[in-house]
Amino acid sequence: TSNGNIYNTGATYIGICTTTPNAMISINGVVGQTLLRIATSSNQNIFVVDASGNVGIGTSSPYNKLEISAGTESWGEGIVINPASTGYGGIFFRQTGTSWSNFSGTWAIVKSNTGNFTISQEGAGTILSFASTTKYAGFGTSTPNWQLQVASTTPYFALTDTDAGVNQKHWLLSSQNGSFIIGTSSDALSGTSSRFIITSA
Repeated sequence: TSNGNIYNTGATYIGICTTTPNAMISINGVVGQTLLRIATSSNQNIFVVDASGNVGIGTSSPYNKLEISAGTESWGEGIVINPASTGYGGIFFRQTGTSWSNFSGTWAIVKSNTGNFTISQEGAGTILSFASTTKYAGFGTSTPNWQLQVASTTPYFALTDTDAGVNQKHWLLSSQNGSFIIGTSSDALSGTSSRFIITSA
């Protein structure tokens, strides 16, 4: 049966602007027309799918695949991820064209079940982490033990003076094989020179 542009196949499928719906509700777009709009009783936008397939929450003109505009909460617009108490909540960034069975190179922003927050990459491990109970931050470790901890096989802190002369810009602090090292690096970052060393022996 049909009613203008709404079609009912009799098989619990309803089509809007299509006579062959392939889902319980199918909507075929019309050039230049918004596909779907849900609004409040005062005509404020709640949810919109525009003619390009962009999704807007709180806006009728989403600029990208998903746009969230200001809400009524005191913190304004945002996304809330509320996982189970034993689960992980996160956002994952995956290379287009790779399957979910291949996580190689995937970036993840995750809150763990212990409350820690991490930014990591598959294959490279934890890049940055924050411990919820201690407020410690870690680079290269998901369990920092001090206010700021850098973990690597060759960890470095670098101080760079962009106004300095050729090969005079970079001073380095490092911990290697039990020794504390102060050194420098060339502009090309092709090598380091140790200027001061304290050994643990």
